[in-house]
Amino acid sequence: LYFSKNEKKYRWLGDQDITSPVASEASTIDEIIPELETTKVSERSGEAWEKARGVIQRQTKHMTRLIADLLDVGRVSAGKVGLARERIDLSEAVSAVASEWRSSGRFDRHHLSLELASVWVDADRARIEQIAANLFDNAVKFTPAGKGIRVGVRGDGDSAVLRVHDEGIGL
Repeated sequence: LYFSKNEKKYRWLGDQDITSPVASEASTIDEIIPELETTKVSERSGEAWEKARGVIQRQTKHMTRLIADLLDVGRVSAGKVGLARERIDLSEAVSAVASEWRSSGRFDRHHLSLELASVWVDADRARIEQIAANLFDNAVKFTPAGKGIRVGVRGDGDSAVLRVHDEGIGL
């Protein structure tokens, strides 16, 4: 995880990290509000409800972690960032985020291909998932509907490489 000493860049990254889960929750809530108004509590079940509940629960957990991180800005500025490092398979972490995005419909307008090789890293799983989600968000945001997004994880010597390639306009 890289933190720029440039305060504006740190804020921008933080803002983007917070707006993605908030937007996801808001979208899910907007979808279920009309149904909440027209159905009895006893009729609120099924796949759509479980999907909505899962999205809200996952994103709430994610936002809770982000808010805690924002409260630690002083530690970031002092170069004392607390990471919950563990040995993880980078491809499994990236695959989990891609799976969540697929089930929530965020990839529905794009052709997603995954090329994931098992690569073990010493990292903070939540931060890795956050990085993957940010990369996916940018790819989805700037890739026209019907175009492809390719996600790859591979080893390169002693390093792990996560690459997201899309058919967007680029920088």
